[in-house]
Amino acid sequence: MKSGKKLLSLLMAALMLMSCFACLTFAASAKNAPDSKVKVTFEYNGGTGLTSSKTVTVGEPYGTLPSPTKYGYDFNGWWINSFRDEITKDTIVREEEDHTLYAHWKGKLVTIKFDPNGGSVNPNTKDVRYGDAYGSLPTPTRGDYTFLGWYTAKIGGSLIDSGTTVNVLSTQTLYARWQEKSVLTPTIVIKNYTETKKIDYRTTITFTAQTTNAPSGSEVHWFVDGKDTATGNQFTKKDAKSSFTVQAKLMLGKTTLATSMTENVKVNSGIFARIAAFFRSIFGSLPKVTQGFFDPVVFVDQCK
Repeated sequence: MKSGKKLLSLLMAALMLMSCFACLTFAASAKNAPDSKVKVTFEYNGGTGLTSSKTVTVGEPYGTLPSPTKYGYDFNGWWINSFRDEITKDTIVREEEDHTLYAHWKGKLVTIKFDPNGGSVNPNTKDVRYGDAYGSLPTPTRGDYTFLGWYTAKIGGSLIDSGTTVNVLSTQTLYARWQEKSVLTPTIVIKNYTETKKIDYRTTITFTAQTTNAPSGSEVHWFVDGKDTATGNQFTKKDAKSSFTVQAKLMLGKTTLATSMTENVKVNSGIFARIAAFFRSIFGSLPKVTQGFFDPVVFVDQCK
C-alpha cells in the first residue's frame, strides 16, 4: 500500500515537471513566433515624408519603405541605429522591439568651373556636393599679378575659400581676382615701431597700423604671439602680465597682402614691478619719496 502511494507521488511530480517545461517552451516559442509585431518609426533627418511609422512582422521582410525628399540632397537609404546597418524592403526584421530607421542623405553633385580671368588654372572644373565645403581649390597664375582669391563674380561677388559651404544646385563659375604687383603694392607698418618696447607689469598698450595701397575689402589683422587675435587699424593689449610679440598683417579674406615688422614687447614682471602695479591699482599712482624718506602728508594727499 505504501509503495503504491509512493509511486503515485512520483508520477504526479513527473507530470508537474513536464507541465512546467511545456509552459516555458510555449512562452519562448511565442516570444520568437514569426508573427510577432513591432513598430518601426521613421526619422527623416531634415527631410519630409508621408509616413511616420509602420508595423512589421519579426522574421519577415520590412516591405515597402517611404521615399523621403530633402532640398539639395539625394536620398541614400534607411539605416538602423544611427547609420550602423542599411535597411531595404527585402531586409528581414530581426529586432524584436520597437525601433527607429534613420534617413541617410547625400548632397547633390554640383560642377564648379574656374575662370582664371586673364591667368591660367589647372584643373578648371571640380565636382562638389551641396551642403559640403568646397574643399581644396586650385591656385591660378598670372604674370606680374597677385592672386587674391576666387569670387562668385568678376566684380564684387563673394569670396569662396576651402571652408565655404556649397549652397548652389546648378553649375557655378568662380572668377579669379587679381592685383597688379607693380602698380598697387600694399604696405603695412606699426606706427612708431621699435624693435623692442619695454612696459611695466599690468600696463595697457595700444598699437596703430598704417597702410598704403590697401585694396577694397582688405582688413588689418593683429597677430599676438603668432596667433590671429584682432582686426582693425588699432589693437589694445590690456593688463599685460608677460612679454609678447605683435605683428600687423593686411589681409583680403585669407590672403596676406603685406606684413609689418614684428614688435617685441618686454613686460617688467619682477617683484617690485608687481608691487608697484598693486599700488597703482589701489591709489592710481605711487606716493612720492623726498630725500629717501616716506612723506605721509604727500601720501595722504595723493590718496584723496
